[in-house]
Amino acid sequence: MPLIPPAAKIPLPIQEVLAEFFIDLLGKGAAASKTRELKLQPQTESKYVVAVYEDNYERVGAVCISELLMAAVGGAALVMAAPSILPEVVAAEKLPENLLDNYKEVVNILCSVLNTPNTPHLRLAAIHAFPDEEMGQEVWEVLDRPSNRRDFEITVEGYGGGKLSILAR
Repeated sequence: MPLIPPAAKIPLPIQEVLAEFFIDLLGKGAAASKTRELKLQPQTESKYVVAVYEDNYERVGAVCISELLMAAVGGAALVMAAPSILPEVVAAEKLPENLLDNYKEVVNILCSVLNTPNTPHLRLAAIHAFPDEEMGQEVWEVLDRPSNRRDFEITVEGYGGGKLSILAR
């Protein structure tokens, strides 16, 4: 049986790095600022999109929580969809499949700011609609007791934005 090294501490981006990430990815002006923590509660009425990143040993290394509106903004801006669709998403309280697929690509590329030469490689392992979908115990362990977290308010030019939090094991 191969020896599995202990899980490494994953460095998290600061707001300037995250703003540059969105500017480069979306080709639009973007800003990121620090904000209050996003806390997931099982009995919440709010809707979130939760991206789960695993290392090469299939251990959860990081989790990215996005408010529903932030996920819709990211998904719409990625393909330059009309921002007028965003109020419909908020009213429906559900991300349409096309915007979910687009946002999945955004959080997949977000790995680029989580991976470093000195830490195990992380990859997008799953994306969940919370609270509508179950998440595993290991995901909840990171959400409940992260070793590191950063909480941001993201704004994308012409689209608006929302809150996004990144938590690491």
